[in-house]
Amino acid sequence: MKLYKKSGEVISVPIYNSATVSVGDRMKIANDGAGAGDADAADAVTDLEIGLCEGIVTSHGIPVDQAKSGYLDGTVTGSGESLTYVAAADNTTVLKVAAQIRCFAPVYVVEATATLGTTTGSNIPGYYIDVDTTYSTKVGETTASTTVQNYLILSTDPQNPTTHLLVIPVMTQDKQ
Repeated sequence: MKLYKKSGEVISVPIYNSATVSVGDRMKIANDGAGAGDADAADAVTDLEIGLCEGIVTSHGIPVDQAKSGYLDGTVTGSGESLTYVAAADNTTVLKVAAQIRCFAPVYVVEATATLGTTTGSNIPGYYIDVDTTYSTKVGETTASTTVQNYLILSTDPQNPTTHLLVIPVMTQDKQ
C-alpha cells in the first residue's frame, strides 16, 4: 500500500444522478446499487463521511457557475461558497459533473489479490474491501461488500486499473 493523496487533499467524484450538492456539504460515496460510487451529500447519521465539498466542476474541470451551455445539464444556483447544484437524472453516464471533495482521511493505492471485478463490487466505488488474510499488504478481491470493512473503494487506480484500487481507510468507530 502506498499513499496516493494526503489527508486534506482534493479528489473529484461524479455527483449521484438527481442529487443536490452544495459547497460546504459533508460528502459520502454512495454504495446503494445504481448510485454506487457517486458523490452525494451525507444526510443520515449512519453515512460514512469522506470529506467536504469545496467545489463543483464539469468533467473538464470548469466550475459549474462558469461553464458554458453544453458542459452541464443540471441546475446551478448561487456561486462561490453559496453554490448549489442539482444534478441531471443521467449525470453519472452523460456529462459527469463532479464534486471536488477535500478528504478527511488519506487516500491510498492498494493491490488486490486477484483481477478486480472477478467478485461483484471489487472494482466499484462505494463498496468496501478488507485486508487479505494471507497477504497483509494487499486487499482480498473476494472480500468486496456493501457492508463496512477496513477500506472504502473510491476507484480503480488509473495506473493499474485491473489490479489496484484507490481506497480510504475506515476508522474503527465508523464500522459500528
